[in-house]
Amino acid sequence: MPYAAASRRRGRCSRGSRPARVRTTLAAAGATIALTGLFAVSDAGAAHAGGVVWASCPSGQVSEVSVPASDGAPATGATWLAAGYYAHIATFWRPVTALLCRTEAGRGVDAGEPTFRFEHQGCPGGEATFGVPRPAAVGGSGADGPPVTWGTYLPDGWYDLGDTSDPAWTSVCWSSSKR
Repeated sequence: MPYAAASRRRGRCSRGSRPARVRTTLAAAGATIALTGLFAVSDAGAAHAGGVVWASCPSGQVSEVSVPASDGAPATGATWLAAGYYAHIATFWRPVTALLCRTEAGRGVDAGEPTFRFEHQGCPGGEATFGVPRPAAVGGSGADGPPVTWGTYLPDGWYDLGDTSDPAWTSVCWSSSKR
């Protein structure tokens, strides 16, 4: 009889701890699947160390354009952009990445909003350099900042980030084929 009581006690403990282990395992598996799904749905890119957003994007159509890979920087590759009007609304770094918002056309040179801007500096491996406006952070910054209202035209193609030192314009390097 002492043997039967010991096995009953052991059985109760095993039954009590097994469901807890199963629940813990299922919870961990569910969390892993949920995170994997989030990354797949959001098409998450490389993690960034910091950044600043100075305007919001009313169209909700935002593309990331990064600098070409250099020593010590992860390679992200050129970004395909469909032809349209774009403005630079944010910058993140490591690697340096610009967020370009798809916008409406500028009102023209007389309004200080050219519909097209060609930059004269060359880009390594690029066929041409275009400029996109970089709105000033007036009246707020971040995702709740002022909405970007206009951009310059970029043709279909593959883009890398060029010079970001001008506070009013950002240059992007265009190529008709993926580099």
